[in-house]
Amino acid sequence: MKGLKLLALLGMSLPFLHEGIAQSQIRTEEEVLERIRHNNPFLLSLPQELGSKAHLVQQADLLPNPELSVTAEQFGESIQGSSPAQVEMRIDQRIERGGKREARVGIAQAEKDSAEIESSIQAQEILAQARRSWTTLLYLKGQIRLREEEIQLNREIVETVKRRVDAGATLPAELTKAETQGKSLEIERRTFQDHLLQEQSALASLWGGEASELQEIVETGVASRPLSSADFDPKAAPKYRLFESNCRRDEQVLRQEKSKAIQDVTLGAGYQRLQGVKYNAVLLSLSVPLPFSNRNEEGIVSAALVASSCRMKLQHLEFQLTSEVRNLFARLKTLQAERGDLHKSLLPSARKSLEQTRSAFALGRASFLEIADAQRNLISFKVRDLEIRKDTSETSISIDVLNGSSSVANSN
Repeated sequence: MKGLKLLALLGMSLPFLHEGIAQSQIRTEEEVLERIRHNNPFLLSLPQELGSKAHLVQQADLLPNPELSVTAEQFGESIQGSSPAQVEMRIDQRIERGGKREARVGIAQAEKDSAEIESSIQAQEILAQARRSWTTLLYLKGQIRLREEEIQLNREIVETVKRRVDAGATLPAELTKAETQGKSLEIERRTFQDHLLQEQSALASLWGGEASELQEIVETGVASRPLSSADFDPKAAPKYRLFESNCRRDEQVLRQEKSKAIQDVTLGAGYQRLQGVKYNAVLLSLSVPLPFSNRNEEGIVSAALVASSCRMKLQHLEFQLTSEVRNLFARLKTLQAERGDLHKSLLPSARKSLEQTRSAFALGRASFLEIADAQRNLISFKVRDLEIRKDTSETSISIDVLNGSSSVANSN
């Protein structure tokens, strides 16, 4: 099962590997995920939790224990010189009828299956959380790079404005505006750097690490995926499989309730000794409850309603998953179309406009406000490009989580 394959990646590492992974710098998304797989305590606990469920299945398969009873009566008494003492030993064995044992095992197995799928979902969510955090780190680093570009350009403009002011070609107010703009950009850069440090700390906490381990991260590119939801099978989605497993458990509970209407039989065998007359006897017994007042009819009806309700909810979940994935793929298509427009027309036009304005500014034919406006226009398109890449990555991660894709356990 997918859950078992994913969990095999999480808790089977050796302790010496943890120490080897814990100190080195992290550069890629895959290294982040690998660090989490080897060091996250929650992920490492999942195999133990599933092992406990396997033992419960074995326990449910055991037969009822036989019962031993020993009775001794009238010891030490004497009637007309003869001892009336009696000793009786019996062994009784309850025989389960109506499929009680099979239903009990079925419930335990369904609970084990649900635990496996739920553990897989929990593991996927942690790794998906790490991937989203990684995406945010790249976005913040991109924002910082853009602010540094603006700061460098602003410094060049400030130097040009200073020369003009000294030459009496422009008013000092232009220099004040340029210097103020530079200070504003410095504040924005520091703000993004603070956010970057916070995000690094949050991501490193998933493996008990430090933000300093994420100083040298690199972008490996945004993964592409087909712009179609036709290949998505909602019945293979982890959420669907978990709900279906719960429905199977409800059906086994119904089976168990029906089995309670069939009375168990208790067989007994024993030995009786009458001490006074030296009489020995073999005893056999059979006992069956008489279902006069309780045939578990209400328990059966209740369990049947629960099982039927679960199946109807499962069908509703199938519709929900299909709709959600369809919307996510539609969003991917919209984002890619917008990014295509940015790179084909908007960004080239904005770059050309900035170059022309800078040339005019160098010749004294454009003001600082005009060049600042052209610069801001270009930066706004670059910021939008960063946002699209971030949204595309997060949407892809959401599709992977719904689909239970192996790419949740492995970076794109």
